[in-house]
Amino acid sequence: MQSNVAKSLGNIGSEWTGVLLTLISSSLFLWVIGILLLFWLHDDNIVNFFKENTNIVVELTSNSTRTDADKVENVLRAHTFIRPKSIVFIPKNEAMNIMKSDLGADILEGVGSNPFRDIFIFNVKAKFSSKGKIGQLIQDLKRQSKVEDVYAQTEYLEYWDIWKHRINRMLSIFGMVLMILAIGLIFNMLRLMIDAKSYSIHLLQLVGASWSFIRLPFYRKSFKYAVGSASVASILLGLTVVGVLLYLPGMAEYFNMKYVILTMIFLLLFSLVLFLSGTFVVLRKFLGH
Repeated sequence: MQSNVAKSLGNIGSEWTGVLLTLISSSLFLWVIGILLLFWLHDDNIVNFFKENTNIVVELTSNSTRTDADKVENVLRAHTFIRPKSIVFIPKNEAMNIMKSDLGADILEGVGSNPFRDIFIFNVKAKFSSKGKIGQLIQDLKRQSKVEDVYAQTEYLEYWDIWKHRINRMLSIFGMVLMILAIGLIFNMLRLMIDAKSYSIHLLQLVGASWSFIRLPFYRKSFKYAVGSASVASILLGLTVVGVLLYLPGMAEYFNMKYVILTMIFLLLFSLVLFLSGTFVVLRKFLGH
């Protein structure tokens, strides 16, 4: 009897070590799964973010005046394809000062007059961000008498959607692997938890305790572990979202907080299903019922 008690006490220490490690691991797995799910929900928004942050440059003629620039700006703001808030005007004097600041004041020595020209930089709306639409936009702008040229990098625009589908497939596979690993970890933790209580379970069986009475404490613990893991994962996910928005402030326009809440709810439900179903399976195998 003493050896059984000592064994049971020793198992309690190993149980809590295993529980702690598994809770940390399951929280991290749930966090990564949450990131993957959040990315999947925002995949179109992320692609739109990159599409709408592709700069297009309009170079004005050398003899254009501020009045001419205002007329061109009005044309840009009225165009259906262009995001009005993205339009930035850089006069040639400012461009020269920027160049001197970046490369040194002597970089333009001997050049004579200011070699730069007034320019506009702007972005196109995502639904018009294609080679054909941008080509049409360039032709429209070149018809303006005070526009010298328009520069746009359109070579990679068609690849955003292709890479979105490829990345989604890779992340889906990665997510499935993570889910399998999380299931294995949680089941192993539950097995250790029940093994550590084997002596108590046998005593309860000897005194005629019902199966529901024996199972109930384990379901309570599993519920607490599930909520704890999901809570930690949700906190980590929230911090990740804040970090992304601080690092890329422009992403706030494309970020849907409803998706964040839905992801956190999914993590809680997924965690509950894993822990409670795992407890049911392990107990059924251990008790033979």
